[in-house]
Amino acid sequence: MFDRVRARAVAAGLAIATTALVSGCVVTVTSGEQPKTEVSCPGRVVVVTLTNTSASDHRYTATVDVGHDGMQEDFLLSSELVRAGATTELREKILTEEPITCRLKGVQTFPG
Repeated sequence: MFDRVRARAVAAGLAIATTALVSGCVVTVTSGEQPKTEVSCPGRVVVVTLTNTSASDHRYTATVDVGHDGMQEDFLLSSELVRAGATTELREKILTEEPITCRLKGVQTFPG
């Protein structure tokens, strides 16, 4: 009885994920060891510093919530391959004359 319920729940979850992918939505899956991360927004530039703390090379995508001109907007900043133990800096200039705020929402890791 419980096996059938569990199988139906798994099937429903797969159906939802497949529908989301086909419709253009992104399903976020956390993978890999998280890097050491620092975020700042001097002037009107978002700066994300990532240090690969894993023993293997990775690529990263950081999602940063940026406040500017009375609104909040998510920015995705992606890295090239970051060697084990190495550090990379990602930058994004925000086109505004107003001060900005920034907050890290998350980092996806992709073994490379």
